[in-house]
Amino acid sequence: LFLVHKYNCVSNSYQMLVEAIKASKGEKERNSLTVLLAFVRGVHPDVLSDIEDLIKSSNKTTDPLILAYGSLASSLPPQLQLHVIQFLHSRMDQNDEEALTHLIHSMGNTESNMTVKFLTSSLEHNNPSIQLAAIYALRYFTASMDVQQSLLNALYSDSSEKVVEMTL
Repeated sequence: LFLVHKYNCVSNSYQMLVEAIKASKGEKERNSLTVLLAFVRGVHPDVLSDIEDLIKSSNKTTDPLILAYGSLASSLPPQLQLHVIQFLHSRMDQNDEEALTHLIHSMGNTESNMTVKFLTSSLEHNNPSIQLAAIYALRYFTASMDVQQSLLNALYSDSSEKVVEMTL
């Protein structure tokens, strides 16, 4: 009974945080609450749905909530991690460089091995900003030989000075 009560309290506090984000009066307040959300662990699937609805309703393709949403996945079971990754990936059809960079960062925040293939393929993008985002997003996977090889390939390609600096 205690565990059920504790779970309900924790679940309710996450829901209260999402409700506070919905009711926030300005961008500063929303961003502050979003930062708090990024540190939450073990979110209930219903809360994920509410966050997805907030992201969809936002007019900003670089809403900080997208980054927080990605970071929530790191403490979720694999099937919910996959759900988060699929949601983020579904938003990748944007042609906007800034939005794509933002989504790549969010994918990296998931800390999930399920994102490695996508992130390493982003190293081959012809835009240095997107390459830099992918390099940064791969920071959790540098022990992987495949990731190391992809980073080396990025170094050997016709890379900008910033890409080389960031990779090293």
